[in-house]
Amino acid sequence: MYDKKKSDHEYYLTHKDRLKKYKEEYNLAHDEERKKQKHDYYIAKRDGTWQPRPRLFDRKKWSHDYWLAHREKRTKQIKEWERNHPHYRQQLRIKWKVKTLTHYGNGKLACVECGENRLPCLSLDHINNDGVLHRKSLGNKRSYIYRVLEKEDYPEGYQTLCMNCQFIKKIAIDHRDSHY
Repeated sequence: MYDKKKSDHEYYLTHKDRLKKYKEEYNLAHDEERKKQKHDYYIAKRDGTWQPRPRLFDRKKWSHDYWLAHREKRTKQIKEWERNHPHYRQQLRIKWKVKTLTHYGNGKLACVECGENRLPCLSLDHINNDGVLHRKSLGNKRSYIYRVLEKEDYPEGYQTLCMNCQFIKKIAIDHRDSHY
């Protein structure tokens, strides 16, 4: 297998003297230019007129323009890829769910109340019972709640509960709030 790093090092060792000589010549030829650039930079910094060089390539704009120009082609490619990888999104959501529930389960993929550890039984519980507000604030990202929490660096206020414990908690809250 080709190893670029090793190949470059071998080239350097065999042409060491020639490369050093070239570097010295280049530095001598461009020394005045570099000194002027450095001088201008420090003067501009001191005066407060220094501006970073404008970006020659704006990746976001290029990406958007490319998408607009090739929308139909890209849409076909994406649909075909999704047809060839039908379970990709599902596997990704399961991965995010496992990671998030493990975090909120105190390092274990289990209910913090009873210890239930079957993934289909586990869910995320809003400790302060503000789940409705949170789901409304997420809007169309609701199905990606596990990913959203991961991106927000796992904020406080959540715990991993099994569905039985969730139901018991809801009944207890309803009973407490009712006026029997």
